[in-house]
Amino acid sequence: NFLGRQGKDSDVRIGNGYSAADMRNSPAVVIGAFSNPMTMEMTAGLHFAFVDDDKGIRIQEQGPSGRSWHPKNGPIGEDYGLVTRLLNSGTGQFVVLVAGVEASGSDAAADLIVQPYGLEKALRDSSREWPDKNLQIVVSTTVKDGVAGPPTVVAIYAW
Repeated sequence: NFLGRQGKDSDVRIGNGYSAADMRNSPAVVIGAFSNPMTMEMTAGLHFAFVDDDKGIRIQEQGPSGRSWHPKNGPIGEDYGLVTRLLNSGTGQFVVLVAGVEASGSDAAADLIVQPYGLEKALRDSSREWPDKNLQIVVSTTVKDGVAGPPTVVAIYAW
């Protein structure tokens, strides 16, 4: 719907219905993390990456002193999402990855980029050069009754 409102054609592919070869033909928006091997592969070497190991599932900042963001469950929980924009993703095309540690984190990450002024507000204090760079934004959200609240930006990295 968002792409349609922007006057952009879209082609929805679900699950294994697309491949890296398909992504060479046009820009793409890829949704989901741990359930989507493409996202896991494309974010693996980036500044912020999704990790699933003996410490649990999380978004991990790369490097020895890197921060990490783990979901917290409870009556009022917390989840995290990651928006990644790659100007040249290795496919030769522009790619946006929108994903969360859990589903509510994916919802929050999507809200950041589709809500009016969400992305503009998030990037207001960033370098003026970000439009020409790759970009990653980590967001947090409170979760009540399984529903994500509004996203809050917790980290931004551009290169």
